[in-house]
Amino acid sequence: MRRDVESRGGRCFKVKFEAIRGAPDRLVLLPGVRPFLVELKRPGEVPTEQQRNLHAELDSLGLPVVAFDGERVL
Repeated sequence: MRRDVESRGGRCFKVKFEAIRGAPDRLVLLPGVRPFLVELKRPGEVPTEQQRNLHAELDSLGLPVVAFDGERVL
């Protein structure tokens, strides 16, 4: 994912939210696109309920979260 983002002129940062379970894994910055967070999952996995709730809260605050399993957006 990082290589793909960088090939588009962007940056991809691993982020760690202290003491917040279910927080997304990456911050993605692309030219001309609003910053967003990415939750990386193994193929076939989906975000937990706790993750979905936090992602919805972050989205409501203006920071979208996308879940990705390496092959598709979930």
